This record gives sequence, C-alpha cells and structure tokens, in this order.
Amino acid sequence: MKILLLDYEDGYEPAEYAGFSSDTSCFGFDLVIWAPGSTKHQYLTGYEENYRGLPSLNDSYSVRAVADIDRRRSEFREFVESGKTLVVIVRPKQGFYYDTG
Repeated sequence: MKILLLDYEDGYEPAEYAGFSSDTSCFGFDLVIWAPGSTKHQYLTGYEENYRGLPSLNDSYSVRAVADIDRRRSEFREFVESGKTLVVIVRPKQGFYYDTG
C-alpha cells in the first residue's frame, strides 16, 4: 500500500511526504492523509499584515493559494470517486484572508 502524507508529518517511514502546493499527485497512492491546519503555514510566508485580526496574504501568495486549492479540490474528488481513501486530520478552525483582486 502506497501512502502519501500531505502536510502531515508523523514519521511513518514507508509513507511519502509532500506539501499541499507541491506537484505530487494523489493518483499514485492508495491512501492520502492530509492535515489542512498545517497547509495554511505554507502560504503564511506571504503574510504581510493583519486584516480584521487575521493574517492577510499578499497578492502573489493569494493567487497561488487559490490555484492550489482549485487543483487539489478536483484531484481529491476524482481520487475519492475512484474508490481510494482520503483521511483529513481536522483541527479547530484557522482562518486567513487572501486578496481577491
């Protein structure tokens, strides 16, 4: 069984680790474990200031985040519809703002 840890580091040796924004596709794996609470931190390197008490991404990171979310949403849908398992590690709500142009 091939396992992909997406923004989830648990030290499980046989699994492959990748970041949410990476080019690594889910389709070569049987099981994907994703920790969306950790995903946010990839984009916060583009954090410029607070807006309404939450971090606000700069223009380029906002565009990148939206593109990555759209790509992964489509990929996850197809992955699950093909009968494979996606495990999502849910954490308390974490928010940030992004630039919509």
